[in-house]
Formats: sequence, C-alpha cells, structure tokens
Amino acid sequence: MTRCCRRWRGHGDITELVELPKALRLLSLRHLSVDGTGTVWFGAQWEGDGAETPPIVGRYCPGSSLSTLALPEPLARTCQNYVGSVATNAHGDLVATSCPKGGRIILWEAATGRIAGEVALEDGCGIAPAADRGFALSSGNGTLIDWSPAGSAALPPARPGTRSWDNHLRRLGQFRA
Repeated sequence: MTRCCRRWRGHGDITELVELPKALRLLSLRHLSVDGTGTVWFGAQWEGDGAETPPIVGRYCPGSSLSTLALPEPLARTCQNYVGSVATNAHGDLVATSCPKGGRIILWEAATGRIAGEVALEDGCGIAPAADRGFALSSGNGTLIDWSPAGSAALPPARPGTRSWDNHLRRLGQFRA
C-alpha cells in the first residue's frame, strides 16, 4: 500500500501516516510540491495495467484529507499514467504537473483542484516557478518556455544535440520586479 508520512522536524518521529486506497496500491508516488496553503501535491506513476487510467495527481492537506484528482478521459489517456515532475508557482496558487510521455504540462488551481490549463510540450518534463505567477517549462529536446497566465514565450532553440533537459529543473535566486 502506498503511504505518505509526516515526521516532526524536531525529533523525526512520525506524527501522521496517510495511505491511498487499496485499489491504488500500484500507484507510485514520485514527486511532491507544497502550495501556498501548505497542501502537499503529488504526482505519480502507475505501475499497473496500462489500459487503466487511475488518478496520477493528488493532494494532501496535513491533518485533514488526501484526495486524488481526475483528469478528463482523453487527457488521462494522453498522459499515459506518468507524471514526471510537480511544482508550485511562486505565489502558491498554481501547481504544474508534467506528463512527458504524453507531451503535456497540466496546470491546476491550488485552491480548487480544478485544471486551469495545459501546455503541449513534446517530452516536456521540467517545471519550476518563474516570475508573474508563471513557470519555466523544459523538454528533453532542448526547448525552454517561460509560461505565465498572460502568455508564454519560448527561448531561442538550442542547436540540435547541444542541450537537453530532464525533470530536475529548479529556480535559483529571487525574481526581479
């Protein structure tokens, strides 16, 4: 059974243990991010039958409840049961989950858990907070996109074979206004 536990930083003792339902025992939780309210978001990979489309994104409010979030059927099939990364924007109100096998980045409203949008990005996996409530999005083929709710812009492409990215994209330093 997939478990998530919380340890108290002061002494390392487990203070809370959360388990997914038995039907999701083959869901491997891989990536975590915390939104502006302290809710923990997770992305997963399904280790079961590929014909199934279990929820691969969920959230957990410490001391409260764990819930999984359903994708609409066509999008669930496109994502191929695989989340490669999870990140929360700098404001804590949007969460991005990448599905590189399906070439999609899915954006979620942190407060409601509703899908706020999606970005088509072949082999798109890396996500990190960026300015203006946005995200930096990267792909394994060298594409880097600066995305915000107001629009997005691709950075100049790399020469073929000179640059690639994986799911470990990270913001360094502070944003400038």
